[in-house]
Amino acid sequence: MTKRNLTKSLLFNTCLLGTSVFAASSAVAAMDQYGQSSVLNVTANNAAEVKSLHQFATRGDVTAQLALARYYENHHQPDRGGKWYKRAALNGNAEAQFQYGLMCLDEEVDCKDRDEGIFWVEQAAAQGHHQASVVADSLSKEDFTFGC
Repeated sequence: MTKRNLTKSLLFNTCLLGTSVFAASSAVAAMDQYGQSSVLNVTANNAAEVKSLHQFATRGDVTAQLALARYYENHHQPDRGGKWYKRAALNGNAEAQFQYGLMCLDEEVDCKDRDEGIFWVEQAAAQGHHQASVVADSLSKEDFTFGC
């Protein structure tokens, strides 16, 4: 198994499930503050909700950008999900930075190189994102062991 495949396997099998649960609860809490929690319940059958979510996200609402990224990721559209993760990451959202970094490392989105993925994971870690800190620390080690 190559280092890249080992990294992918460990990142996604060990860390991602916990991150998804954490991110969803954080996003719900943040969106409830603005009365927008319904955007996290977007389903493939409700085009009006997706359109509404796009409107919030396009206007720069970071929480909506994160929710839209998750929606596309859950519907197996990594390019579209990556686009919204990157927009939220550029707006300073630590969870989006972490998720976009993982997508770059896994080559699910078109990134310059592996260093771009590491950059985004480190940005999230610098903001105190726990899983990002663990992954950033692991990526800096040659043995690529994880302890999520």
